[in-house]
This record gives sequence, structure tokens and C-alpha cells, in this order.
Amino acid sequence: MRILAWVLIAVTAVALLVAGYELATMRLMAGEVQVAVTPAAQNEALFEQLRVDMENNALTGRVFTSESIGDIADYVFVTYTVPVRNFNLLRAEWIELVVQPQEGDVTQLFTGDAQQVAGLHSAELRATVLCRLDEQTAASRAPSLSINYFIFGRGYSFSL
Repeated sequence: MRILAWVLIAVTAVALLVAGYELATMRLMAGEVQVAVTPAAQNEALFEQLRVDMENNALTGRVFTSESIGDIADYVFVTYTVPVRNFNLLRAEWIELVVQPQEGDVTQLFTGDAQQVAGLHSAELRATVLCRLDEQTAASRAPSLSINYFIFGRGYSFSL
């Protein structure tokens, strides 16, 4: 009987340690934000599709302004890349990199992909924004980003 009692105590202690680790690691760890600026003229097909979708009020993603899209030379695509690491044993699901709009932002493109990061793994999150700015201005401004995600059905969010 004593051996069974010690085994049950050991199993309970391990279960409590695992539960404590799970609670302590619910937050994803984010790395340094990388910014890539591309003139819209280098991806003319996507730009034209965005223009048509905006005119038809069929644009998916986050629309930051209601003004119509003008000349392609006035726009750039800004892509933010953030490496994230999940130290939890559970999978992080429905991860989304959200761009807080700044002056000149037109829309955040929607990829349709629901990102997931398995437990104890890492991934890169990307968000692309169409901006009405020149390349130098777009590259020099500080991004305002947040990450939204779910672990075991519970929502979490933090700003970068």
C-alpha cells in the first residue's frame, strides 16, 4: 500500500508541474520585426486586383480608408515579418498578425491562411499592407503590430 501511495504522490506532483508549465508558457514569444518595402509597380497584377476589388466593395482583409486607389506609382507594399516561438506543449491556433493603421495605409491584405504553431515549435508570421507612401517614408516609420491567437480555445493578444 505504501508503494502505491508514493506512486500516486509522484504522479500528482508531475501532473502539477506540467499544469504549472502550461500556464506559465501561454504567451507566444516574438522576435524582431522585419520590414520589406516593395513598390506596387513590381506586383502590378495584385495591385490591379486590389483596385478592382476596392471599386466593387469586394475587398477582403482590413480596409483602412474608403478613398479609391489611384496611380500605381504612388503606392508601395509593406510586408512585416515576425518570428514567433511557442514554448507551450499545446498548439497555438488562428494566429494573426494585425497591423494598426497609420497615415497612408490603405488596406491589410488577407491571405486566407489560418496560421498554427505546434507546441514547442516556431514559425514566421507575415502581414502585407498597401500604403500610399514613398519607399523611404514607408521603410522608416515604426510599425504598430499586435498578435492575436488561441491556445486550447482561449484567446490571447499582445502588442509588439
